[in-house]
Amino acid sequence: MRKALMVAVCAGTLFLTAAAYQHGGHEHKSTAQLAPKDDYAARGVTAEADGKPGTIVGYLRDTACMYRVPTVTESTNDCMKQCIRAGAPLGIITIDGVLYHPISRKLPDSDVRKQLIRYAGHYVKAEGKLFERAGSHAIAIQKITVVPKTAK
Repeated sequence: MRKALMVAVCAGTLFLTAAAYQHGGHEHKSTAQLAPKDDYAARGVTAEADGKPGTIVGYLRDTACMYRVPTVTESTNDCMKQCIRAGAPLGIITIDGVLYHPISRKLPDSDVRKQLIRYAGHYVKAEGKLFERAGSHAIAIQKITVVPKTAK
């Protein structure tokens, strides 16, 4: 009897240990809790540095040709498609020749390229928050639409 009791206690302990091991290794998240807001101040971002609302109109394409061939805006061959398929970064070059790099609307930044690929090779109107730093420009796009070339 004592031997059977000892076997049962050992088996129960082993079972509970295995169950606890399988249950561990992940966080418990309550579905009733809301996701925490991004605390920009904790990241060192001031309200003034969180972009200025604005709209740009330009041609969306890969950025490599815009740097390597400064006279290029619109794609006239398959080069743009090949660069995009290969994973090249995308940008919007405005009518005035200013290149904007798309960034996400939240920190930490996330990839927005997949959402923009369908607009590549088109003139677009992009609305969102505009950023500038040391001559570089970026836009956190909130709304984007295809527009005719002459739209401003």
